[in-house]
Amino acid sequence: MVSKIGLVGIGRMGHFMGLNLLRAGYPLYVHDLRESAASNLVQQGAVWCDRPSTLFESVDIVLFSLFDSSSVRDVIEKVKACDLTGKVIVDTTTIPPNDAQAYAQTIEKQGGNFIDAPVTGGESGAENGSLTIMVGGRKEVFVSCQDILETIGDDVYHLGPVGAGQAVKMANQGIMAAAFVAVAETINYLESTEVDVSNALKVLSQGAAASSILSNISQSYADAANDADGQANTRHYSSLFEKDARYAWQSAEQSGYPTPMVKLAHNTLHQVVESASYQLKFPLNILYWKRHNKTTAMQNNHRNELM
Repeated sequence: MVSKIGLVGIGRMGHFMGLNLLRAGYPLYVHDLRESAASNLVQQGAVWCDRPSTLFESVDIVLFSLFDSSSVRDVIEKVKACDLTGKVIVDTTTIPPNDAQAYAQTIEKQGGNFIDAPVTGGESGAENGSLTIMVGGRKEVFVSCQDILETIGDDVYHLGPVGAGQAVKMANQGIMAAAFVAVAETINYLESTEVDVSNALKVLSQGAAASSILSNISQSYADAANDADGQANTRHYSSLFEKDARYAWQSAEQSGYPTPMVKLAHNTLHQVVESASYQLKFPLNILYWKRHNKTTAMQNNHRNELM
């Protein structure tokens, strides 16, 4: 028997996850705070549910694709009266490991099972069904919905108990935060010299400093003059990444192994989001914010030297 799937959260990632599930032949039930967000999936055959409880009662497996931990908590609160016996909740939202463990306990008290399954690969990965999925939860629960996870992702890893998937995602986001800020600072330094920055970035991309993040920012930098796409949505991306970086350093501190470099990178990301820089395309807004605030930074450094 084909499992009935529920999808809560029809944003940029959830939309493509839903399409791939429909194409694979799964009956799909959907819910979002905005009914309009699910219109395309409904046109493709999904069933709209006007409240989470209706969706949970109708399906075998529920996928969350939400913005943050509070969004997950709100949905779980709305189904606290539901009998979840035999149902599996798969949370693809990036949230702190401790929160995933707390939500799992709540779901299990209602008879259900919970696994955390954050993803990486971006919108293109969601669209192509090629996401990398990091799973935490009991092995038998993971196996019961592995086929569904492999419908939305190419690389699916079971990493340990509940919270393990989120722990690996925290590591991923921490590395990315530090790297994004480091590359932005490096480009600003190169611009202060007489080198050809575009060629310098090509050189760096061929050496030991090469990384997908360096390539990402280098391409955005090269295309900046002619690229105006996505400007209206850049605050969403910036806020999402700022949230992930915050979760990363906070989770590390809670574990007793703080990550001061990630915390410092998050501070920059937070200030980017709070400033007018969010109007610029992510991740170039990090670069521009750093550039426009270098005078303040130099003044602060000089003041610290005098103290």
